Amino acid sequence: MIVTSIISDRGSFTLTTGVLAREPIPGSAALSLVNGGLEGFVRAAALEMPRSIRINVISPPWVSETLEAMGQDGANGMPAAKVALAYVDSLEGERSGEIIDPRSLYLLNISITLSLTPEINLLNIPKSAKIKAKPAL
Repeated sequence: MIVTSIISDRGSFTLTTGVLAREPIPGSAALSLVNGGLEGFVRAAALEMPRSIRINVISPPWVSETLEAMGQDGANGMPAAKVALAYVDSLEGERSGEIIDPRSLYLLNISITLSLTPEINLLNIPKSAKIKAKPAL
């Protein structure tokens, strides 16, 4: 890939798709096609990246602020600040070839927080366990 010649060793590319790849709605055929195609590209391109270069794609749900700008209820989306943490995870983490849904990061954080709370240890994780969960939403 020509573009890999302009990025540092262990560099990272992060692309953006959207929820329509997995959750299409009437009238979204073209956008769903593009989103799904980019997600497939990222999985395949990761296999070909030289020099430990990483590539991921963020696939956020509807963003609250976007919904509000469209005159819809922002409560049906995810705040941009929480979506932004998925980009931090992609850039600073070790993932490659992954489709990162900010909702899953948020749920992972909730699960880990609950599992480490002595009164609610749903995952039966020993208190001595060291768990690295980024980002903290």
